[in-house]
Amino acid sequence: MKLGSSDTVSCDGSEFEELAVQLLGAGHAMRFRARGSSMYPLVRDGDVLRVHPIEHTVVRLGDIVLYCTPHNGIVVHRVVGISTHGEETILLVKGDASGTSDPRVPQSQVLGRVVSIERRGRTIVPRSWTSRYVAPLQARLFRLRRWAYVLLKQAHMGLRKVIAAVGSGA
Repeated sequence: MKLGSSDTVSCDGSEFEELAVQLLGAGHAMRFRARGSSMYPLVRDGDVLRVHPIEHTVVRLGDIVLYCTPHNGIVVHRVVGISTHGEETILLVKGDASGTSDPRVPQSQVLGRVVSIERRGRTIVPRSWTSRYVAPLQARLFRLRRWAYVLLKQAHMGLRKVIAAVGSGA
């Protein structure tokens, strides 16, 4: 199959993985529609991601990378740590909305870097300061908001009990 620069291909998970490996491995950029919420709020379900192939020496902390795993196929998550074990560079990656990191990823499994996110006619550049640092903070605050809601609800119930006890003269 020969594709032009504006051709669209629809494929399932295993076909997508094979296509991504072939395109990015050959030095071509690709665009695809994101599925899932692990990178919320920066990447939302249905956003169109543009991924460029990556030189294995230029992965930086905060980059959003597309990598291939034996169990989950293609994953797009943020680099939150980089270490070296012997000759191999190991990445610690995690979704912005995830509470825990993914298993460590050898840099050799990284196929590309997300260079833009398209949503409702506008383009977001993830290498900007706000998306590299503010989006992960927003995700943490989103999780804290749910935790704070539970605490406030418990405090409200406790206050109602106190008011009821005072009102009844107990």
